[in-house]
Amino acid sequence: MAPSFGQRIGKAFLKATAFMNGIATVWTFLIMFLMTADVIGRSLFQHPIMGTAELVRISIVGIIFMHMPHTLWVGRHVRSEIILARLRATTRETLQIFMSIVGAAVFAGIVVSSWKPMITAWRILEYEGEGALRVPTYPIRTLIVVGSAFTATIFLYRAIEYLLKVFRAGKRAR
Repeated sequence: MAPSFGQRIGKAFLKATAFMNGIATVWTFLIMFLMTADVIGRSLFQHPIMGTAELVRISIVGIIFMHMPHTLWVGRHVRSEIILARLRATTRETLQIFMSIVGAAVFAGIVVSSWKPMITAWRILEYEGEGALRVPTYPIRTLIVVGSAFTATIFLYRAIEYLLKVFRAGKRAR
């Protein structure tokens, strides 16, 4: 049976999150090499790489928001399961529903509150830094919006997934 339109959209969505994660990973390694070269240049030659601090500062934000959706999807966020492990399955799933809805709301809030600053940043071609290097902020603002939208979508998907688990468990209990 051929995959439905919704399944194809879901698969494309997950490929996009994996792609963003891959780009963020490469970006992390590039920043790591830049920082290493800056430290070596500063220590051995008393000549740091100009603009390293500005690039690192702005890159961290972009990297985090590109990693976030995929990290959530694969369940690799740091969290404590001490309380969850002690709860009954239905209570645990109900709490997961609540936490997923809150997560979706938080990231949807980030999208809504970041939308206008992102548009303004693109309109005026906003830059940060006056020192050694001026770094454009509009791509990073876009990554915040896109990464947050993807993360909110995954949280919403998880909430529905947990809700269906609770519903199915309730049907079996009857």
